[in-house]
Amino acid sequence: MHFIKIFLSRIIHFLMYIFVIKTNKYIIFESGDYFFDNSFAMFLYIKKKYPCLKLKYCVTNEKQLKDAQLFGISKREIIFRKNSLYIFKIYYYSLKAKLIFMSYRAYWSPYRIPRKTKIIYLSHGEFPIKDCSSLYNGIMLNSPNRFYLIFSTQYVLETVCEKNPICYKNIPVIAGMPRNDFINSCTFDKNDFLNMIGVDKKNPSIILSMTTFRNPVDDDNDFFRHEFPIELSDASLLELNEILEKNNSIYLIKVHHVQSEHKKQFKKLYSNIVFLENETLQNHKLMVQSLYLFADVMITDYSSSFISFLPFNKPIGFIQTDKDSYYRGFTIEDIDTLLPGEKIYSYEDFVNFIKSPNVNEHIWSKQRNIVREKLLGDYHGNNCESIAKIFLE
Repeated sequence: MHFIKIFLSRIIHFLMYIFVIKTNKYIIFESGDYFFDNSFAMFLYIKKKYPCLKLKYCVTNEKQLKDAQLFGISKREIIFRKNSLYIFKIYYYSLKAKLIFMSYRAYWSPYRIPRKTKIIYLSHGEFPIKDCSSLYNGIMLNSPNRFYLIFSTQYVLETVCEKNPICYKNIPVIAGMPRNDFINSCTFDKNDFLNMIGVDKKNPSIILSMTTFRNPVDDDNDFFRHEFPIELSDASLLELNEILEKNNSIYLIKVHHVQSEHKKQFKKLYSNIVFLENETLQNHKLMVQSLYLFADVMITDYSSSFISFLPFNKPIGFIQTDKDSYYRGFTIEDIDTLLPGEKIYSYEDFVNFIKSPNVNEHIWSKQRNIVREKLLGDYHGNNCESIAKIFLE
């Protein structure tokens, strides 16, 4: 039965390839497992600036469907991966498409798409600190010379391609990361933001925590024992909260979307330690990048989120407690050369950085500018426009 389904599917794809009229007026977008990324930024820009084009956005689950509709994507613009007919629908429109913007794994086979249709791989971020070889190979292994790969700088291009030689078999393009344009779209001020996250304090400093996921579990308390890169006991959290209260600081944990999927709800356990999930942001029509406007300090690990924070030139602490054992490995051997901030190896380091995040700022401020130039280049805030001009004009 499975063999018959595959055979019929290939026959239908072949007939569609032969008989579907190629209009070259459609543009297709997909975001994989996280909706509010580079593809979404390009969608919003192109919809506004190029109204003559027909746009289709692929969504893969009910949550993405809700998010798409919340942000004004109409039903006629959505291709919903609801059943097996989805693949035929997406293939039909890909045959008629001028461009396909993707930022994760595609849900169709690129080698079946007409050569004139340009497939633009935007990726999730500017530079993958974590090793993403499996992602690049999974997408491009059987489809050489089919992808336009967007890189923010020449350094990023050369470094990623050296780690992933398959990229050399495609077409590299130096441009910006579209999602960074979201920084300029925020209409909230700091008081609005504090009200949104439920903080009733006068002008607190905000320490933004954005660490990557590790072992998502279903309990809030276990987050600090299994997901956070430093294991924090109840006593440690109580001590941390007291320090934050004394310094009039909020430790704001931006929950990774993979972590959100494994938990029903994050709770506010302490007065000055606050969880923030994507759903809260999206309900207020805010993007993750808006957080950088309100943060005074960032704490992260191997997440590339810090790169978009670099233009603000504010203190960053990098937790490296599991650097030698981190399961995915890294794109370059010595990642410290790209992490411009205090390194945190223990709970004591963590607390000391929270108490005094401006230590050695005379060194790190200069280093942040160097790394920003390497990974972001000429940061100008009109990344979508730059990419659109390359492919649409």
